[in-house]
Formats: sequence, C-alpha cells, structure tokens
Amino acid sequence: MFSYLVDELESRGFALELGEDSEHGENGYTQHATKIVRIVTSRSAASMVKTLAHELAHVILHADRSMDRSMMEVEAESVAFLVCDAFGLASDDYSFGYVTSWAGADHKKVLATAKRVQDCAGEILAKMQARELVAA
Repeated sequence: MFSYLVDELESRGFALELGEDSEHGENGYTQHATKIVRIVTSRSAASMVKTLAHELAHVILHADRSMDRSMMEVEAESVAFLVCDAFGLASDDYSFGYVTSWAGADHKKVLATAKRVQDCAGEILAKMQARELVAA
C-alpha cells in the first residue's frame, strides 16, 4: 500500500522525502510550492502509511490552499481514515481525535466535507482497485 501511495504522489509531480524527525512534531507535511511531501520515519509503519494517505489527500484536494486550514485537516484525515479502513488498517484511534480536534468538535464541519472526502477517497481506492490492490 505504501508503494502505491508513493507512486500516486509521484504521478502528481510530488517527491517524497523521509526523515527521522519533524520540526514541529507533525507526522508529515505537504509543501505545494516545492512539490514535496515529507513523512517522519520514527513512527510505526502503519502510522507512516496513514500519514502518506493524509498527505496525498492534501495534494489532491488542497493545491489552491483557499480553504480554512481546519477544514483542510478534517478532509485530509478523513480521506486517510477511509483509505486505510479499506485495507483493514485501523486508524480510528488517531483519526477520530484528530478530526474532532480540527473540527472544534463541530459535527457540521465534518458533514460539510463529506462529498469531497468521499470523492477523493473513492478516486484513490478506484486506482488501487484497478491495480488489484483492493478487493472489488
């Protein structure tokens, strides 16, 4: 799954950097200007996969950066949760708290992102299915 996500990232013109630590304690980040996604390697393999799915969602959904940061984080983490869930990779212990925190516990913010989240996760999973990485 990780290698597919890297391939998808690279097909969109972004490069992946791996590093042991991050400046602000995050698990990863996306820089649209330089087309770099950085993932911290000092986390578990499952965390790295989830973080890469999160950052890929930023690449797909947030190139124009016109949306409020909290909404971007809600969308990206929600996409990561759906993609990981399709592979049986549990991320709810992290993702639910992350989304709740960025949404300010406002369920309307989460609901407002539903269509974009479903479309983005669907796009990623459809490409994985085409490559026979997920079951039909």
